[in-house]
Amino acid sequence: MRKNVARLLISVSILLITTAAWAGFQKTKIAVLDFEVLGKKQADTQVGDFFANRLLSAFEKDWRFEIVEPESIERVIQEQQLGLDKKEHRLIITDSAKLLGAKVLISGFVMKYDDIIEVEVRVINVDNASIIAAEGGKTSVDVPLEMMTDQLIEKVKNIFPFEGIVVFRTGDNITIDLG
Repeated sequence: MRKNVARLLISVSILLITTAAWAGFQKTKIAVLDFEVLGKKQADTQVGDFFANRLLSAFEKDWRFEIVEPESIERVIQEQQLGLDKKEHRLIITDSAKLLGAKVLISGFVMKYDDIIEVEVRVINVDNASIIAAEGGKTSVDVPLEMMTDQLIEKVKNIFPFEGIVVFRTGDNITIDLG
């Protein structure tokens, strides 16, 4: 009987500890804006929308991130825009993302020139509107755009590393406390 009670107490303790550790984990809340289309021979806006949507989908599938609905940001920005210069516009955008609870804002541009498509992704801290990181890529129009976007998405996701404490290791298995 005592052994059963001891096993029950140990099981409940382990359950409580793992639940508390998981509850401490905080997802990174991000906002993804549509990508601006630049260049003399502007890439059609569908390329910018394609890349932003693909990036958004990749973050939605990754359990580490919480996504701010893009339409919410656009609505807040439209309400606050008057005749702003570029610096004020950037501050309004970051303030809007911050207002909606985002920690970082992801934006960028798509440019098409000759037979090249270039994409630049910027990760922006919403607290001070500073650029935390930037990643870019180029591809020929002959190469499927998905290849470049997948590579860029992995680079951007790697900007947000896993953080945790190694609890214990046995052989090839490692248990990490993320919270």
